[in-house]
This record gives sequence, C-alpha cells and structure tokens, in this order.
Amino acid sequence: MTNSSPEEAGLNVIAEPRTANSSNVTLYIYSAMSSSSATDSIENITVNAGEGLDVSGVTVANVDTAGIDEGSNQSRSQTNGPSLGSNVEGRIKRAGDGEGFVVPLDGSRAIEQNDELVVVIDGGVATTEPGNYTFSLGINNASAQEDSYNITAA
Repeated sequence: MTNSSPEEAGLNVIAEPRTANSSNVTLYIYSAMSSSSATDSIENITVNAGEGLDVSGVTVANVDTAGIDEGSNQSRSQTNGPSLGSNVEGRIKRAGDGEGFVVPLDGSRAIEQNDELVVVIDGGVATTEPGNYTFSLGINNASAQEDSYNITAA
C-alpha cells in the first residue's frame, strides 16, 4: 500500500482527507526508483497534482518530511537515508494553475535504484471537485511517474 518493495518502482500518492472541498489536506507521496528514474544528482522535483488538488498554497514550511528511504524498507513516512530539507535552494516555484510546483534542490543528493523518495506535505493543499485524477512526479525533468487518486463527494 504505502510501502513499495524494491521490485515495485512507481508512485503512490495518498490525500487525507480525500473528500471534496477540504482544506488543510495532508499529502503522502512515495516514489520508488527504477534504474531509469534514479540519479546521481537531484536538482529538482516537479509535481503535477492534477485538477483534484489545489497545491497553490504549498510552501517549504508545509513540507513535514522530505527524504530518501534507502532500499524502500521503511514504513509509512519514515526514512533511513538523507533528508532533502537542507538541500532546497530558494522557494517552491509554482507551475500550472494551482496544480503543480517545482522544488529546486542543490544537486548534492543522489537517489539510487530501489530507493524511495518520501514526501509528506502537511497543509497548503485543498481538494476540489469529486472525481478521478492523475498525480505525477518527476525528478530532474525526467519522465514523470504517475498515480491515480480519487476525490469523493463530501
């Protein structure tokens, strides 16, 4: 569910609560690395949350956890690798119509195949209308991983 095994590269996104028109939503983002998504230097993380989430209020202060789970063996929002908090360069840059943002990093951290990027955003996120939506996350402008999520009626 929220803990990918090293063999399962991909993205898992959870929004709590996931009812329409909720404010102060917490996002749990887990991105397991494949050989093609791993990198020796993380320079940016690009998020497109889709039309079901408004992430226009997200700031660095809303990032509760941002780190690497080496070997994808931790549960929930735990990491056993380096934190990425001290590697953020400047502010989160807005992208799209409140649906996306880019986190610029200094490039000093690597993420290897079978590692998992773990991000918990607590606040600054709101849900919109009920429906099924697609969330994507890309590292260094590489092909983005995608996961679908559902916003339910209130």
